[in-house]
Amino acid sequence: MTCAILAPAGDTKFRLMSVLHKDERSKSIDPHYDLLDNFFMGAVIKQGEITTFEADHLEEHQKAIDANG
Repeated sequence: MTCAILAPAGDTKFRLMSVLHKDERSKSIDPHYDLLDNFFMGAVIKQGEITTFEADHLEEHQKAIDANG
């Protein structure tokens, strides 16, 4: 689920998020499902949610920082 959230925007990401969103087992994965649900439904993701997700659930190699931070 982390890979689906971090994937670049496009059709493949949308299809993968759709499959994960429909799967009942995904709902038991916190906080990934909440974030995935917001992405899938097109909701606004708050900076606090992103910061918490990065700090608590991403490995060092998954944290890419570009020139804009």
